Amino acid sequence: MEYYNLEIVTSVGYRVKSEHDTQFRIWANKILKEHLLEGYTINQQIQIKQLTDLKNTIKFLSHVIEQKELTPNEANGLLQVITDYTYDLNSLDKHVYQQLQIETTTILTHI
Repeated sequence: MEYYNLEIVTSVGYRVKSEHDTQFRIWANKILKEHLLEGYTINQQIQIKQLTDLKNTIKFLSHVIEQKELTPNEANGLLQVITDYTYDLNSLDKHVYQQLQIETTTILTHI
């Protein structure tokens, strides 16, 4: 994915006075405003990747279960993988939407 510094592009563009450049600045500012207000581009890509990862994980776990009958220990292990994965996805979502909170902390009393 390519990234452009829109601030630099528009500030340089303000020094140029052609109709084409004016239209570009209007378009660039509109896109920037949409992305800032909606967080659209990055959030959508993260969500698509998360969904793909989740589908792949479920597919893998289904394949493992089909291959052999699981012992209670193995079933618990797979359940723990799913639980941990879900926790990680939820934490990532909270981080992306700036809602992540530290629930518990420990204080270092000595080194």
